[in-house]
Amino acid sequence: MQSVIGRPKTSHTTIERRYRTNLNARITGLKQAVPALRVLEAKVNNAENLFNDVVDSRGFVDGVKVARKMSKANVLGKAAEYIKYGFLSFTVAAWSNL
Repeated sequence: MQSVIGRPKTSHTTIERRYRTNLNARITGLKQAVPALRVLEAKVNNAENLFNDVVDSRGFVDGVKVARKMSKANVLGKAAEYIKYGFLSFTVAAWSNL
């Protein structure tokens, strides 16, 4: 069956699978970009922390508390925290240089 624009119709299942695959790849990218998530990932996989992220005495890495579990919602939340902390740190540094 052809759609109105002339290309073959793609099944809903195929479209959803492509969407999930893309979304999961982006979530994995965030896991690797946020230090508080990288520390947990290394701990869970008994792997070496290749980025040498340092956890302070309060359990924070680069201003964000290390995650306790790895869920998609937690990944998004920690990424938002990390961005917010980075923005606030940059703003404070910019104002202190005036």
